[in-house]
Amino acid sequence: MDVTDRQYPYNNYAILPDISRKIIDHLLKDERANVLWKLLNGQTNEDWNSPDITIDEKRNLIYTGYGDSTQYSVFMDMGMEDGVYQKKAFLRIAPVGIYPTNRTVGVIDIGFEIFVDSKANHLSNYKTRMNMILQNLLECLNGTDIGGLGVVFFNHEMRSSNKMYNIGQVPYKGSFLVASINVG
Repeated sequence: MDVTDRQYPYNNYAILPDISRKIIDHLLKDERANVLWKLLNGQTNEDWNSPDITIDEKRNLIYTGYGDSTQYSVFMDMGMEDGVYQKKAFLRIAPVGIYPTNRTVGVIDIGFEIFVDSKANHLSNYKTRMNMILQNLLECLNGTDIGGLGVVFFNHEMRSSNKMYNIGQVPYKGSFLVASINVG
């Protein structure tokens, strides 16, 4: 078979550039994610118990690629910015791996980086901001069909890369979660 002959289907992974945005769009609309947005928006140990923020306030937390990135909390790429010294949390969502099963189907791993300033991590409910954000991401996304992407899964039996581990260093401690979607 000539691989240049396009009569045979090949997966072009067309959803790749939309993954971060579609997941963020889902989190904007999912009422279960309200705690996530409150924890990303606030800087006090009572943020988990504060009133829900508006959709516009949530959107204002998302970096659009312009302006001072330190004023935002949600990004569509990986890596902590240098020189950020704010008592806040950051969430970064982006594809981190593509694993073709064959020429038509594959799996895309999605990374979720959570960074929290160590002075903002502990909350008045005796939980940490980082663990509450992490748990809320799993609650809102694991097993959920994200329109146009497919079902997000966090299942080590299906993908050995699905796991969470600690990243970062003081002052920004972090967690890195890898979930996946089937493509094709």
